[in-house]
Amino acid sequence: MNDLLHGLAALASRDSSVILTGWRPSLAAAVLAIAALWLWIARLNGPAVGRGRLVLLSLLRLAAVACVLLALLRPVSTITRVQRQPKSLAVGIDVSGSMALTDPRTRAEAAARSERTLGADPRTTPRLRRAIRTLTLAKTGKSNGDPPASSVDRLGRTFALKLFTFGETVSPVERSAFRTERRSTITAGNPRTGATRIGDAIRDILDHTSGSALAGILLLTDGGSNGGDDPVSWAKKAGSLGVPIHTVGIGDPTPTKDLAIVDVLADRVVRKGAEVRITAGLTQRGYGGRTVTVSLDRSGTVLASRQVALRSGEARANVPLTYTPKTTGDGALRVRVSMLGGEALHTNNRKAFLQQVVDKKLRVLYIEGEPRWEYRYLKNAILRDDQIGFACFTVDDEGAPTARGNLPVRSFPEKLDDLFSYDVVVLGDVPRVMFGDSELRNLRRFVEDRGGSLIVIAGERHMPHEYAGALLEPVLPFRFSGVPSAVTADQPFRLAPTDYGAQDPILSLAPNPEENRRIWQELPGMLWMCSSRGLRPGATALAVNSATGMPALAVQPFGAGRCLMTMTDSTWRWRWRVGDRYFYRFWGQILRTMTPRDNPGGNKRAQLSVDESEYRPGDRVGLTARVLDEFYRPMDRANVAVRLSREGDGRGRSPRTVRLKPLPGSPGVYTGTAEAGEIGSHRATLMSEQISGPEVYARYIVRDAAVELQQPERHDDLLKQIARVSGGTFMEPEDVAGWVWRQKRILLRFRSVEERDLWNAPALLGLCLGLLSVEWILRRRWGLA
Repeated sequence: MNDLLHGLAALASRDSSVILTGWRPSLAAAVLAIAALWLWIARLNGPAVGRGRLVLLSLLRLAAVACVLLALLRPVSTITRVQRQPKSLAVGIDVSGSMALTDPRTRAEAAARSERTLGADPRTTPRLRRAIRTLTLAKTGKSNGDPPASSVDRLGRTFALKLFTFGETVSPVERSAFRTERRSTITAGNPRTGATRIGDAIRDILDHTSGSALAGILLLTDGGSNGGDDPVSWAKKAGSLGVPIHTVGIGDPTPTKDLAIVDVLADRVVRKGAEVRITAGLTQRGYGGRTVTVSLDRSGTVLASRQVALRSGEARANVPLTYTPKTTGDGALRVRVSMLGGEALHTNNRKAFLQQVVDKKLRVLYIEGEPRWEYRYLKNAILRDDQIGFACFTVDDEGAPTARGNLPVRSFPEKLDDLFSYDVVVLGDVPRVMFGDSELRNLRRFVEDRGGSLIVIAGERHMPHEYAGALLEPVLPFRFSGVPSAVTADQPFRLAPTDYGAQDPILSLAPNPEENRRIWQELPGMLWMCSSRGLRPGATALAVNSATGMPALAVQPFGAGRCLMTMTDSTWRWRWRVGDRYFYRFWGQILRTMTPRDNPGGNKRAQLSVDESEYRPGDRVGLTARVLDEFYRPMDRANVAVRLSREGDGRGRSPRTVRLKPLPGSPGVYTGTAEAGEIGSHRATLMSEQISGPEVYARYIVRDAAVELQQPERHDDLLKQIARVSGGTFMEPEDVAGWVWRQKRILLRFRSVEERDLWNAPALLGLCLGLLSVEWILRRRWGLA
């Protein structure tokens, strides 16, 4: 019936006309008159025939000439149609995982209103079923004797209705899917998608309806957008197009209580016998003032734990945990937080990550100029660290080296293999003349190609101004000139951690954030630092001069490695009365944090990494490989692939192979993506005939993160903001029927013009040939030439 009404509404009033686009009619009439006169004269002078026959033959020939002249006039038929069609309305229903939830904590008065208006108790009825009930519930109109009709039927009479479901993707659905909430072909009690992308849904609905006059979009959702494009940005875009978005909030907006381990910051490869530090991100809602236990375990054995006092108003806490691995091997570790009563979800109270323990000392090469206090105390502290193999030498202004460490070294390594055997190079106040261009080039390649770490300590005599314009300059995180420039102070200044630096393990001098902040404020001050022209693009300041705000400690990624630089050499002053308590904790954390992330297997010519350590089923894994030849030069034309396989019991799909492609502008770097696979532990192995040496691989975990259940309450703030910025309305489900019956039918006039050429119509050609044929047959029958 509705389709018939739409058909009647779209009936077109039509107006047709014929216009001539060829010869002018007067010219054609003159030609036709001349042809008629010529035929009349020819008949007078021709053989004698009956008058009737002469007239018939003349008319036939004149008619044929008229057909030709008509074609020369090039007539075009113009048909103008005016159609009346209603505006379109797009309706989107959220079918993500959170829509399978009920809302048992709904207040009694709200539940009673829902049951009275919709016939559905939110405490026992899933959200998706209530959303469909909102559209299918029959309601009587308030005027004009309107018969009862469901909201979806009423909208179908008012608009050209376009229906969609959305979650991770958008899918059009037929009106028949909304017969009743119990017979709906949309699975009311078992939503299928694991995420909600409201921004993507708005974008795709606008895409699907781009050819129609859209009156608005009606979204029925709990507002839990946890992926994809920003929904508010797309709502603004819709508003600018004159398309308001009306949002219907499904669910209980009361905030839920929850504890969650949301991320874990940990090194992929660690060393046996060395203290390992990880940082767990803990979030909480509704548990301010409570105390919980955060623990680290491997295969059920607790390695470390910490009591954490949850603060009201503080949603996130970074919890440091340390342990010392006793055995080597590769395995999964897990961080968990103790459960509290009333949590909405328990599966997010733990998070697993992968870590490999290797029996290998950290190898450090320290090059210094004239011995200074910073060097003396740092050298002695490193020599006392039995987890570090330490090569060290100093040079004077004439370049004469003096060995100081516990590994044999007399000068800067001449061979790349020797230089690349180190993990970290520390460069002090060394004269520029000590290095040749080839040595600086190799030091740069140590960072850029090998993926090593460079630590630079500025000095008053040579570093960094003598290196302005040198091959090493782009590696350093600070910009500087070739003229010595220092900042001196009458009153001591401190190193003040930036917001970013306060979260970095390098600057963590105490496990408690408040205690850490107090220590930094009470450390002995400094009187000298090297000035700079600011940071390079991509560099990050970890600490600044407390008096001037000038960056004093910064880190920068460069190629496959990193460079950290400090613009002062006075941290040795922190030893006053406390020895190495803060001095070597600071420098020890720098050395361990800057340790290169060696690949499992230890192949220095190839690296493989994944962009995350944990994925959900259906996610894409980002794969990045860096490949060097036997001379440690980037390989630009290698055939690089990755084989992905599930570890453990061998169940699941067979191994898959993904070919990586060169990354433009990054020599030796190859990238690609692949589907994460089934739940479990997975291994990605680098495959290339051009790569020799130990196997190169990376590992990751796939698990059901249940993102739809982590904040299951209705998100009214987002839904109201979407409606506000687009010019729409936010509604409760009980108010939808009234809103639907207030909508007015608006018919739009669409004028279309259709042109058809008549001069080349087959009928005209057939008529002309037919006339000439009849005239020829008659002439033959009557014995005429």
